[in-house]
Amino acid sequence: MSASSQFVEFSSSFPLHEVMESVAIQMQANFDGISSQIKHKPSKGSAREEILRRFLSNYLPESVEIGKGEIVDVHGNRSDQTDLVIFDRLNCPKLIQVGDNRIYPVEGVLASIEVKSKLNKATLKESVDNILAAKQLQKTAFYKGGNIINTWNLYGRKFEYFPMMGYVFAFQSIRLQSIVQYLDEINLEQKIPPEHQIDVICLMDKGIIAHENNDGQLISWSEPTNVETGETTIVGLSTKHSLLLFYVMLHDQLSITSSQPIQMVRYIPSFLRFGSDEDEL
Repeated sequence: MSASSQFVEFSSSFPLHEVMESVAIQMQANFDGISSQIKHKPSKGSAREEILRRFLSNYLPESVEIGKGEIVDVHGNRSDQTDLVIFDRLNCPKLIQVGDNRIYPVEGVLASIEVKSKLNKATLKESVDNILAAKQLQKTAFYKGGNIINTWNLYGRKFEYFPMMGYVFAFQSIRLQSIVQYLDEINLEQKIPPEHQIDVICLMDKGIIAHENNDGQLISWSEPTNVETGETTIVGLSTKHSLLLFYVMLHDQLSITSSQPIQMVRYIPSFLRFGSDEDEL
């Protein structure tokens, strides 16, 4: 279900908006330069992803790292190529690295981000499908923390691990309310549960698309407003401070995350044997 939100009010006197406004201008200038000078689509895609990666690396806490590549789980499932992967710097190993591309065990991944030059109906559908593939991976290979088990109440459910977040970042887009409508339609048509939906969309040139809870508060995740159907309320917020709002929503969500140590032995295939069988090699 879509809705419209008029404003978000802040109380701090620190001019964070001025900092982010300056950063946004530079990011947009870099993107415009790339668009005019680079014609090779894969190269252009990598360059626009690098603009956002540098921003996030500079402004998010040192506890997280930002890369790109594929995400896998112990059941043999894997995501599509993911534009940006936010992972736990301390606990997440990088299994394979070829150039800038890596493979990450899902247990150490905190968020996936799709980066688009222009968001329209087609590229939105592509983003939904890629984030859905990543969020459907199962986080099971981790050590539980002894007698104390942390839980997270998100998406109308309780989790014993921090579920992966999913974001979309676009430098340009069609009308904001059209994106809201298309996203709502896709979620309903595909019956995507809240925990597998896109959480936040940042449209650099127009605003933010996120979710509201039953109290009318803008939130950083897809919380069901109808418990029986799992339906969520999607909000389009027009603002020239879209980068600022995207940053604080992403930062505040990541600040409450933690991931358990990953049980990498679970990633060894069951058919693999060590010892006497190897003497015949």
